[in-house]
Amino acid sequence: MQEFESYSRQVEELKENVKAMLIKSKEDPVQNIEFTNLLCRLGVSYHFDNEIENNLTEIFDDLPNLLEKHDYDLYTLSLLFRVLRQHGFKMPSGECIIH
Repeated sequence: MQEFESYSRQVEELKENVKAMLIKSKEDPVQNIEFTNLLCRLGVSYHFDNEIENNLTEIFDDLPNLLEKHDYDLYTLSLLFRVLRQHGFKMPSGECIIH
């Protein structure tokens, strides 16, 4: 039983570390999208639903400004597009996102 409690404490500590990484990744939207994608692909994003939703909402709200300021490559744009769409954001398709 003690071993189980020890593992539970370790899991909680790791979850707090990941939450801190999510907060830190807010400084760079591309890093944030890549980190969110990684958590989803690992199958652990459900632990951080609120943090991910808040981060993606901020990115989505600032999307026109981000796209205007930066010249992102195709990989970054497609990752941004896919991650936002997977989380329920209505992303425009076609040229309007690239220009």
